Amino acid sequence: MRTVKCIIVTGTPGCGKTRIAKALARELGWTYVDGKHIITALPLSYDARRKCTIVDEDAFAKAAQKRIIKLQGRVVVDSHLSHFIDPAVCRACIVVTCPRDVLFDRLRQRGYSMKKIDDNMQCEIMEVCKAEALELGHHVIEVSGVGMLDVHALKRRLRIGSGLVKAKSNFKGKEEKRKRR
Repeated sequence: MRTVKCIIVTGTPGCGKTRIAKALARELGWTYVDGKHIITALPLSYDARRKCTIVDEDAFAKAAQKRIIKLQGRVVVDSHLSHFIDPAVCRACIVVTCPRDVLFDRLRQRGYSMKKIDDNMQCEIMEVCKAEALELGHHVIEVSGVGMLDVHALKRRLRIGSGLVKAKSNFKGKEEKRKRR
């Protein structure tokens, strides 16, 4: 596989991924890729009990990686599944978090069922996206999905110009590193 490097933005649905991903793509002059468009092109199943679509994470990752390579890596991918993309093609994985009360209100405004809201709230409480991203070997940078976004500070934190991705301690949020397997 050719070496291409994208930035992925993941987090629980409703946490603010899209706002952050679009702002970052605009600031970098990179292409914004909405994971929903990748998902709709995949074969999907439906969970009637939860009233939601079931997506094969491996199929999503494979399709997203093809898109990243086609666009030569200068992309910001926005999806609650983006952390399943191979870390080898990612500069960094931004995990967007959100306070529970804000997330609950956002999901309710979207018209989610109480079961789906509860499932997503549990994912946020347990930091599922972050845990999965770290387990897969991503360089994780945590960012809040509420309040003002300082995209310039985020860009500096990513250190895009140098080709490195290294967090600066003066940016709000946490950074965690794991060795890649």
